Amino acid sequence: MSAGTQLRGRVVDGDEEPLSGRIVVGERRGTDAPVGHWTTDGDGAFVIESDGGVDGGALDPDEVTFTVRNPMRGGAKERVRRRERVDRGDGLGLRLVVAAPSVAMHGASEHRGMNDAACTEMGPIRSHRFYTQFPRLDVYERDEALLRTLGGAGDDGTDAPMIEPADDPVGDAETPAAYGIFAQFVDHDITFDPTSDIDRRNDPAALRNFRTPALDLDSVYRHGSETAPYLYDHEGDEAHLITGEAEGIGDRPDGLPGTDLQRNGQGRALIGDPRNDENVVVSQL
Repeated sequence: MSAGTQLRGRVVDGDEEPLSGRIVVGERRGTDAPVGHWTTDGDGAFVIESDGGVDGGALDPDEVTFTVRNPMRGGAKERVRRRERVDRGDGLGLRLVVAAPSVAMHGASEHRGMNDAACTEMGPIRSHRFYTQFPRLDVYERDEALLRTLGGAGDDGTDAPMIEPADDPVGDAETPAAYGIFAQFVDHDITFDPTSDIDRRNDPAALRNFRTPALDLDSVYRHGSETAPYLYDHEGDEAHLITGEAEGIGDRPDGLPGTDLQRNGQGRALIGDPRNDENVVVSQL
């Protein structure tokens, strides 16, 4: 194929059904140098505009490897099982047959944070694993005596570095406290790890993030009114959550002031992320 010509491609599954909305990524074989990326249309077709090759020469499709990703499944990679060159009559054609798993979830799509990548407006973002920021550092070996000293657990508790004397406050911080509360809310929306335990050793490279690195507010709205109908106001505006005036629950005499979340008979908030009810300010936010 000469420089500046087009390569017409088509993506289908094993049953010859066209796959629309797929992201096809091209890289030069053996170099990982990007050629470009394209989106398939309703017929599974896409068009590659040749860039003339690395040295300005012709681009042979056999020199390009293709990766197919499905944005509807969080950018999950669909393995190319077979690629075929075809003569379309109006030019060279390329046919990619991929293994497209059909995993349907009743009433909803798969949670993006549980896939290989989160698909955002900026494209796929790999975020499905937690890890340590400085993995080469030595493992921290805690000193029990040091921790007790820091917390003032020994003797009379005086001179503990982490304890503020009641009669000598350090004063007000320059940063408004609301920033800390808002940061806690944002943290709950972009990270969630329900599997690890602080009381046991965990492999940091194996911890999976069940959220996405985008403020998509699933910690509040979950996946929408179809999968979490109990959160929404179906008699009014279904875009809004059900809230109400705070009332006393159980042994609590007056409840929380102002507006409160829905709660069950045991006082547990009905909300997308239980951590958002850790304190009054976050729950009302």
